[in-house]
Order: sequence, then structure tokens, then C-alpha cells
Amino acid sequence: MGILFRTELIGRKAILEVTGCLLGILVFALFIQRDSFLKYFAFTGLLLAAWMMSRSMTDFNAALRVFGFIRINKKVVAYSITGLVLGCLLAILNNFLREEYLLPPLLTWFAFIAPIIGITEELVFRGYVQSKLASMGAILSIVFASAGHTLYKFIVVSTVPGGIPVNYASLIILTFAVGMVFGLFRYRSGSILPAVLAHAVFDIVIYGGESVAPVWVWG
Repeated sequence: MGILFRTELIGRKAILEVTGCLLGILVFALFIQRDSFLKYFAFTGLLLAAWMMSRSMTDFNAALRVFGFIRINKKVVAYSITGLVLGCLLAILNNFLREEYLLPPLLTWFAFIAPIIGITEELVFRGYVQSKLASMGAILSIVFASAGHTLYKFIVVSTVPGGIPVNYASLIILTFAVGMVFGLFRYRSGSILPAVLAHAVFDIVIYGGESVAPVWVWG
């Protein structure tokens, strides 16, 4: 009975911490595109998210565990290779559907920035969120992390000043579906590395040839 009660408390605490973290991230997404003083609310959201995440990181090793950094083994390597291939193929397909180059003819400075954004998103959603909710079960933790990432992406893109021509139904469906795949990689390998590599190569192939940052990047 005591163990069950303690487990239930740990589960509730994890849900509250994840909810607070996601709330902070969504506040960031909502205000980061604003030109007025409201933009400063975005950084308040980041501070809230960072504070919530820090509550699980009592030491360096705890931080590594929360974000999904484990010792590299054969399973991690296999899923990492699969992630690299899948991320590249998805990006090429995306470029083909947009009737652009399949691969960037020349990598620009943004090829170094784009994967950093993607890696950060993976550390937050497939790393922190999915890890914290693991006690809910694999399916629910993957779905929750993917839904949070999809909502974040939707808010960031939809709040670009002046608007941009985007098929929001496709954005939501594809972001959620790809997030589910990345979450499965995270779960099956036990490591964040496959999801990080998949997202990084995806962003490089799509945005690596850009001479300027896309309009949705916070400026």
C-alpha cells in the first residue's frame, strides 16, 4: 500500500512538472514572434520551463537520464542509423512535394543553426517530456510528447507577423506523425540519440541551403 501510494505521488508530480514545462514553452511560442514589449513574456515562459525541468535534475547523472542520454550500444547505433536515413528521406520527400531541390546544392550558415533548433526540440519533447511520463506507459508518453511538440509548432508558425502560406492541417498531421516515429525510436532504443540525429539531418536537408533564416525563426 505504501509503495503504491508513493508511486502515485511520483506520477502526479511528474504530470504537474511536465504540464508546467509545456505551459512555459507554449507561452514562449505565443509571444516570441511579437514585436512589442509582449515579446518579453516569451522569456518568462522559457524561465518557467527551465525551472520545471531543473526540478528533476538533482545532479549531472540525473540530467542525463531525464534527457535520454545512455551508454551507446548496438541497439542505439542501429536505431541511430535508421533515424539518420529516415530523417533524410522525409526531408527529401518534403522538398520534392514543395517542388524545390531534393538536396541543398550548397550548405549555408543556417545549416549550422537549423539542427540546433531541432535538437533542442527533441531534448525537450522526446527527452524530458517523454521520460517524465514514462510511468504512464509507452503509448501515452509518446502521444503526449508528440501532441505537445505539434501544438508548439502550430503556435510558432501561426503567430508569424503577417502570416505565411501554410497548410495547417498538413503541418499538424505530419508533425504529430513524425513525432510519434521519433518517440518510438526513443522508446525502443532507450536513448534520445536516434531522435536527435533524425531531426537534425531533417532540418539540414530542408533548411541547410537557406541564405536567410525562415520567417518562423524567432528574430
